[in-house]
Amino acid sequence: MGPRLDLYLIVVLTPPDTTSPFEFHVLTHAEAGELYGLQRKVRRDGQPYKGGMEGLAWSDVRPHKDRWDKLPA
Repeated sequence: MGPRLDLYLIVVLTPPDTTSPFEFHVLTHAEAGELYGLQRKVRRDGQPYKGGMEGLAWSDVRPHKDRWDKLPA
């Protein structure tokens, strides 16, 4: 099954202080899947990640900040 056109990933950065605004990063299902597929499967020491500990790199998510235009109108 390929990427779904009606599914999105929204990553929210909640700053530790209450004066800074939240940051929202909007990815389509296809973008999230592609980025996930590019992630390393093993740690730097060569050991595999424990199940559930893998994920997207923040550096990959950051360019999608405030991309609300990806959502349907």
